[in-house]
Amino acid sequence: MMEAEAMKAAIEKLSALPQPWQLALANPAAQAGVRETLLSIYSLTAYGKACGAQGVSSAEDYRKAFPVMTCEAYRPHIQRGMV
Repeated sequence: MMEAEAMKAAIEKLSALPQPWQLALANPAAQAGVRETLLSIYSLTAYGKACGAQGVSSAEDYRKAFPVMTCEAYRPHIQRGMV
């Protein structure tokens, strides 16, 4: 019984994680706020600093600073973070 309750609680917590992202998709004006939150987090990382996260002020700037990359291209960044 406890395992089922713990599993239900875990699922509820995980389900809540993408809500800000989903809300931003439904409200384009909210996307700027989500971007600002992400950039404040990114600017604390070596990768974000290298990409110039602190200088990003628009969606166009964001796309230039953080181009679409494959999972394989991110592998070295992830491996450095695992050390």
